[in-house]
Amino acid sequence: MRQLKKIQHKCEYFLFKYFLFIFALLPYRLSGSLASFLLASLSHLFGANKIAKKNLEMVFPNHSKAQIDKIRQESWENMGRNFSEYAHFAKMKPNEIREKVNIKGKVYLEELLRQNKNVIFFTAHYSNWELSSLILAIEGFKMNGIYRPANNSYIDKKVNLARKTNLNVSLHPKSRVGSISFVKAIKAGESGGILIDQKYRKGVKVSFFGKKAFSSTFIVNIAKKYKVSLVPAHVERLKNGDFEFIVEKPITAESIEHKTDKQILQKLNKILEKWIKRNPGQWFWVHNRWG
Repeated sequence: MRQLKKIQHKCEYFLFKYFLFIFALLPYRLSGSLASFLLASLSHLFGANKIAKKNLEMVFPNHSKAQIDKIRQESWENMGRNFSEYAHFAKMKPNEIREKVNIKGKVYLEELLRQNKNVIFFTAHYSNWELSSLILAIEGFKMNGIYRPANNSYIDKKVNLARKTNLNVSLHPKSRVGSISFVKAIKAGESGGILIDQKYRKGVKVSFFGKKAFSSTFIVNIAKKYKVSLVPAHVERLKNGDFEFIVEKPITAESIEHKTDKQILQKLNKILEKWIKRNPGQWFWVHNRWG
């Protein structure tokens, strides 16, 4: 059984590298269009497609079938574009990537850098979320991220090598050891980035689109203990193939000092809801956030 799994992973890795090679050869925009078309066309073959449909019907009960299908299609297309962009960003220089991104709210970044303050940026699996840490690193922040290792170890090594090489971001696996090393970096004065819309099996239950979902207290605990601000920041995909990186006003440690974990996490999740409602097709509907 273990040998069969190893063979399977090697086959998946071969396909992964093959498509990366093909998409990297194509012009940037053509690559994105092809990848989005292919993944959306094949989406019915994946079990995650049913999860996306269930989530959308739960969150938007008054939407028609056509509206649900449109958002679901756009979500798959977004993931396809993310894959093709990974192939291109892996060979681009930081300034070439930076040219594709307009920063809205840059004044907040400039002020944090001027004050030499480390913070925790929080975001969601929205648009090309990998760009968030890249842009922040280019702007001058020493970034740390927590990631969930891929099930396929061959793909995981390939992806993380590219992240470390091109993003200049220190990566910490989603585990007890990874959490400890992430906290050490924050204590040392570095900044961090956390995706807070993941599925959690424990934590504090808050309302997310009117349904209860667990949220981890990890980000709140760090903010309170080490007096660091929480900064909402996310990437939005534009129609011309470029991006807008939107940074919002930092939530200071002082402003949440006397609030409960639930109150803080509810506020953060409401911010995520606002982003997703504006352009729902750019969110990652295929994971079971409410599971």
